[in-house]
Amino acid sequence: MEKPQLGMHSPRILVIDDNSELRESLVEVLRGHGCAVVEACDGSEGLKLLRCQKKKIDLVVLDLMMPIMNGATFRWHQRSDPSIAKVPVLVLSSVQDGEKSARVLGAAGYLPKPVDPEELMAAVKRFTS
Repeated sequence: MEKPQLGMHSPRILVIDDNSELRESLVEVLRGHGCAVVEACDGSEGLKLLRCQKKKIDLVVLDLMMPIMNGATFRWHQRSDPSIAKVPVLVLSSVQDGEKSARVLGAAGYLPKPVDPEELMAAVKRFTS
């Protein structure tokens, strides 16, 4: 697979997913394409990381179904905080109406699980350029 060019800087991506195996595979793909990645296992941890990063996060890759704080609640808190509200979100989900849910949440994009690495990188390029 040819690596898409991501521009002059390495995008900083926050991956939020409770499935550790999937999260690790997403992180591996993203890092393999030159992205700087921060990871969280639920929306609460992701929200804390998004707020405290010294370097700006360029994109959040967000699962919808998680314990502690799900993707919808994460988005509500994110959109309510002007300091992080404009960070684009790419929703990943295996739920039947995942694309509709992503639109309702005001996400920049949606990808179904299992995630195709080429589609993931195309979306990262689109939302971080």
